[in-house]
Amino acid sequence: MKKRTKLHHVLEAVLVFGIFICCLLSGKMAMTVYADEHRFDVEANLLPQDKDTYDIQFTIENLGEDWEGTVRLLLNGSQYDEVYDCSYDTRLSLPQGSTKTYIVRVPKRSVEHIEDPMKLVFLDNRSVITDGKVLNRLLTDGASVLSMGILSDEYSALTYLDMGGRELTFERTDFPIKLKRLDQDHISDMLDKLTFLVIDHYNTSILSGDVLRQIEYWVSAGGILIVGTGSFAEDTLSGLTFLEMECTEVHNPGESLSGQAHGVDLSQLPIAELYDRKNLYNDKNYSQAFTCEWGHGAVGILPYALSELGRLDASAFQNGYTQEDFTEQILDEVSKISDSRYGKYSYTGTVSNDSYVFRRIINMFGNSGDHLHFGLLGVIVAVYVVFAGPVLYFILRMLQKRELYWIAVPITAVAGIFLVYIAGRGFEVASTRVFSVEVENLTDQNSLTYMHCYDAGYKEWDLQLADAFEFVGPLVEVNYYNSDKNSYYQIKQEGDKLLFGMNPNNAFDDGYFLAGGGKETVKGTIQSQVSYDIQGIEGTVTNETAWDFEYFAVICNDMLFVYRNLPAGGTCVLEQTKKVFNGFGHSRTPIEVYLYDFMNNYYDQERKEDIDMIAALGMAVATAYSGMNSNRTIIVGVTRNWEKAVDDNCSEEAYGCLYAVQ
Repeated sequence: MKKRTKLHHVLEAVLVFGIFICCLLSGKMAMTVYADEHRFDVEANLLPQDKDTYDIQFTIENLGEDWEGTVRLLLNGSQYDEVYDCSYDTRLSLPQGSTKTYIVRVPKRSVEHIEDPMKLVFLDNRSVITDGKVLNRLLTDGASVLSMGILSDEYSALTYLDMGGRELTFERTDFPIKLKRLDQDHISDMLDKLTFLVIDHYNTSILSGDVLRQIEYWVSAGGILIVGTGSFAEDTLSGLTFLEMECTEVHNPGESLSGQAHGVDLSQLPIAELYDRKNLYNDKNYSQAFTCEWGHGAVGILPYALSELGRLDASAFQNGYTQEDFTEQILDEVSKISDSRYGKYSYTGTVSNDSYVFRRIINMFGNSGDHLHFGLLGVIVAVYVVFAGPVLYFILRMLQKRELYWIAVPITAVAGIFLVYIAGRGFEVASTRVFSVEVENLTDQNSLTYMHCYDAGYKEWDLQLADAFEFVGPLVEVNYYNSDKNSYYQIKQEGDKLLFGMNPNNAFDDGYFLAGGGKETVKGTIQSQVSYDIQGIEGTVTNETAWDFEYFAVICNDMLFVYRNLPAGGTCVLEQTKKVFNGFGHSRTPIEVYLYDFMNNYYDQERKEDIDMIAALGMAVATAYSGMNSNRTIIVGVTRNWEKAVDDNCSEEAYGCLYAVQ
């Protein structure tokens, strides 16, 4: 009987243990299933963009219980890890089963590489992550292709430019090419959707002036333009006068000395003799292309027609080279020199140097506002140390009151601390420091505001942007140049309010930001009648705005001139006015001349009282000038006490720069 009872207990124990194991496994399986499920359904789309921002529309559906918290978009991550250095936070309340749609506007200059993945994470009110989704290639319109527009009367002869589906490498990522046939009536509508524009065997003189200006602007904004010439060089270049390239002669097949390219015998093609009127283009390379950085984009002009190249048979390609290989070589050689979203390979050439100079100038912005000079404090501390010791003792001894020494020392210490405190009030950074400069283009009626910020503390700080702005983000090219990339930038959207800030590595860490959109530009303009010859510069500049210019710069024929004092409504006769500076850079741009020959010299002479204003003017010169308007007159004025960019508790010094291109 006892044995039977004991056996019964053993069986019960085994059964309980089995039930326990089953429950454990089922619980683990349930946990695994839950981990694979998403709490939210996320749809992200890139909307049609303006030239300054990526407008990303998110549609979030709550598949679970009621939720309230922060939806965070993480930027500038790596393809190889999940380290991000910038976030855009949006507060949302999502009842069960609800769907909400909102838009995040990210400045294009806040994105380091467009191909890098982004991530969306959901943080509840306890800052616990409840869900997340990696967003690959979001900024390429959600597609894994590069769009190539073709403007040609021989479109069928150019379809090989998609390389038969072969992918082209941009910034460590491979993209196939999708061709889009263009015509005279629809090219304007298609430009913003293109990465490449190919013009070949087409009479461009039939294009309107507006379309040609749009093409020029598109290239400057980051587009990659490839022009084929050959037998059709005169017609194809006829309307593209802004390229400053002309055809002097077309050689028949076999006549040109430039008929040999890397891996391809081009002697079978008509070759155009091209003349670079302003020496803008680099020497011909493997594909025989004339290449040029153009704003943030690039231009490649070929001495042969791509439509004629497409008709070459296999015998023209040597050493195992194919038509696809040569096409890839052309596209790579032109695109890699651009400073567009895809082409950051090369850091040589005019445009890249200008980007470097801009970083140098903005780094100096805010230097004259640095009030942390401790000379007087040092004197006070030194006097206290000396006085509180032997001098105090000597005085009390002379008065025969040495017994009061131990009372006098604490009193002197308190007085010293009080003096240090009073003296130190003028040197402390009691709140976040902001130096802002708004740069307005009076010709095109748009503006951008640059900000240099820092805080005395080492903890995270943020500030509310003024209501007039619609977007804000870090100026990554400046921050990356100066830091170890560990500073964490954060943008918060709370209702209609935008806040920006950072989590610094150290106290006084510099943060650089860009803001814009929605702000009304200044009324009025700047009129000029300026010319330059061997006798010097002459003409007039009239300030038809409501702002006084304490300094203004004139760029004419790539010469840079700086003057002082042009009041609102005033006119300056240049040949009768003393210049603050004038210079010519030969192989350097006016932006480089401004930094190296004017601003650095101004700073070295310790005339630092106006260095912030000079830096603000330099940032506007760098914004206004580009290779595409090197033959135009640019007038830039700067004024202090501008409208504040920040509506929060901070110490802001604001400058405004207005410019016109004529």
